[in-house]
Amino acid sequence: MTRRLTLTRRYLLLITAVMTIFVAATLVITTRVMKGGMVRLFQQRIDRAATVLQQYESGRAIARNQEMDAVLSSPRFIAAVETGDSSTIAQETPVYQRILGADVFLLTNVSGKIVYLSGASPADAISLARLTPTENHAPMPLRYVQLNGETFEFAIIRVLSAAGLPIGWVYSGKEFSSAMAHELKRLTGLDVMVIQDENVLGHTESPLVRQLAHRQEQLRYIASAEGEGTCAINGEEVLFSTLPASASGAVITFIGSLDEHVAPIRERIMFYLILLALGGGGVAMTVIYFLTDRYIGRQVNHLVRAAERIASGALDFSIVPLSSDELGFLAGEMEKMRARIVANIAALEKAHQDRLKTEKMAALGQMATGIIHDFKNPMSVIRGTVELLQRRSPDNERLRLDCARINDQIDRMVDLAQDILDYSKGRTRLEIRHFNLADYFESIKNFHQAALQSSGIALVLDGPRDLELGIDAGRFRRVIDNILNNAREALKPGQTVTIRWQDGGAGVLIAIEDNGPGIPEAIKDHLFEPFVTSNKEGGTGLGLAIARKIIEDHGGQIKAESEIARGTRFVITIPSALATRLNVQSIIQAEKRVS
Repeated sequence: MTRRLTLTRRYLLLITAVMTIFVAATLVITTRVMKGGMVRLFQQRIDRAATVLQQYESGRAIARNQEMDAVLSSPRFIAAVETGDSSTIAQETPVYQRILGADVFLLTNVSGKIVYLSGASPADAISLARLTPTENHAPMPLRYVQLNGETFEFAIIRVLSAAGLPIGWVYSGKEFSSAMAHELKRLTGLDVMVIQDENVLGHTESPLVRQLAHRQEQLRYIASAEGEGTCAINGEEVLFSTLPASASGAVITFIGSLDEHVAPIRERIMFYLILLALGGGGVAMTVIYFLTDRYIGRQVNHLVRAAERIASGALDFSIVPLSSDELGFLAGEMEKMRARIVANIAALEKAHQDRLKTEKMAALGQMATGIIHDFKNPMSVIRGTVELLQRRSPDNERLRLDCARINDQIDRMVDLAQDILDYSKGRTRLEIRHFNLADYFESIKNFHQAALQSSGIALVLDGPRDLELGIDAGRFRRVIDNILNNAREALKPGQTVTIRWQDGGAGVLIAIEDNGPGIPEAIKDHLFEPFVTSNKEGGTGLGLAIARKIIEDHGGQIKAESEIARGTRFVITIPSALATRLNVQSIIQAEKRVS
């Protein structure tokens, strides 16, 4: 059998391709839109970051100066600085240094002389002293200073006497850390680098910033750039914006990676697109499967299987339309074609059987004609001999009865041959007369009694005594004789045959039943067809076929009911037009008695 690509599979492949193209196109478009959006978002963040940076640095400077103001508000310390009391300064200053958490602490008088120094060399102290402006402005912004290869963040504040006159300067320096960069990232959401003289003082932790911190050429470009710009690092597009810091020589660079920001969103979108593709594709495939397989594919497969069965010659089925659409119409037309094929085959078979039957009936007619022709001479001889015997002994009553019986059997044999001839030619001539059924069946019993008793079989009559029936007695008897002869051949000694008759209202019901072995299943459905026999010795298969023809000629029906090992029952119905009911009985009681 050729393997076909079904409609369902075709549509599923099509929807899969469409969903794949849809997801890919959506991802490309979304990525481009996201990049444009991220650029705009970065610009908005940069605008906000400039304000945040200004506020942050101003706040840090004020906070550091306030800390130092709080520490330097001790009258004893101010008096020691004003009077130059070195012992008091040496005793008090370390305490303030620890409070401020300063790594480098320098105290000078108003003329710039070093009064106290901790964490730095005298040469470093001289360099720090140069940071002090000539004007006495306070507070001063934070300064980033390189000391011995390390970067320190210095807060510088002047020391005032009790009268408010400047008496010195305090330099409090903390080793620079990336805390500032991390804090700015928290406030702006962008990676941050603090750059001074092309050196990175601190930065947030990210793979991109770590790579950028070791690229001097790009650092130089970023540090010298004013405002916003772009650069590429390992093929990754980077946006940056450089803003001057309040500390001299330092810049704050805000960095944003399009790929770094877009990738997670793209992955998320990809995830949701995949979910959408799976969900939407699943729904679409389910709908397509439902529409194609349940409605189209199922019907097409139904038609394909029907066509295959018709092609193989299996026609014992019907093609039921599964819908009212074009496929349903096609199924209906195929069913009509199948029905016509079946009808044509049945017609051919019937014609063949009719031809066989006609040939058989013709042969049977020729045989019956020959039998009747051949019977004439011997029957004439027998009849003449019987008449001669009667003439020789006209007073012998016994001889007269025997001769009458012989003549009856001669007439019966002729009638039997004539029945075969009439059956073969399809014509029957009935001579209807009314008979009392009790007397009629009694005479039949007397005729069969000797043969049945010799076989050990009992014959029982059961019916009303006053019911008459208009029948062709000779032909109707041949029906009863045939059934009784079949029963006698089938039954065993000790079994019984019963003839029941009753007025059924619409007709006379006659039942002939026995408790014998029953009719074989192989011929049960064809019992009344010609030439059907149970292979009994001498059987021709014409007896019951002729019996049915005789009953139908009387306008009645005959049917057989049989169960294996439980017996057989023939039921004959003769319509009321041929029956005279002398004793009115209800049809319900009649059926009960017959059954």
